[in-house]
Amino acid sequence: MRYLSFDTRDYLILKWIPENKDLTLLEIGVGLGSFANKILGKVKKYCGVDISCELIDYLSDLYKNNDFINWRCLDVCQENSILNEKFNIIFSAHTLEHVESPQGYFNFIAKHLEPNGTTFVIFPNESKEKHHGITWFNNKKELLEIIVKARLKVTELLEVKETTWHRVVKWSLWGFPRSMIVRNKKTPQTFEKTEAFKIIKSTGIKKYLFAVYAKIVTNLAAMFPLYK
Repeated sequence: MRYLSFDTRDYLILKWIPENKDLTLLEIGVGLGSFANKILGKVKKYCGVDISCELIDYLSDLYKNNDFINWRCLDVCQENSILNEKFNIIFSAHTLEHVESPQGYFNFIAKHLEPNGTTFVIFPNESKEKHHGITWFNNKKELLEIIVKARLKVTELLEVKETTWHRVVKWSLWGFPRSMIVRNKKTPQTFEKTEAFKIIKSTGIKKYLFAVYAKIVTNLAAMFPLYK
């Protein structure tokens, strides 16, 4: 059984994606690749890009018999990172805070978005003192200037919060038990350095137990609204 972690953010993303067999999707920063499982067969094409080549190699091998899914290793902040195709929807969850060039990140999105396409980015609203990545914004205006410079139009800017139920389940049944097990307390900037990636590459009982437990806890959390 594959370990997919406590992947409740996928449900937030799915709320914004209609089931349409003609849609093409691009995800920036794929994590454990959990979203691909949930969207399988519901849209025309899914492409996942990530800076971690080791992660992309793993996912490419995992989905090697599925033409619907495509994985690409590249740094979206680089000007020469081009996929030579455009997508109806581009989305990214908790990746922006780990990129070195926010402008390059949004420029990449603009280059690969279909006319009248939609993009949405989930980004933690953290201060410079409390942030866990390498990128943050002092205010909303600073972020909007970068987006507009990439020739993208902001239609909605929403603050999304976890519900009380979500926070309780996440802390008591996932965060706290995980903190007792995970050795690396710092958040790495690339996914191949995370404890989660070590687990999915392992072949022992730990991977199986994490997979079962993660599925149970995620399903429990999803019994009630996760975000507000």
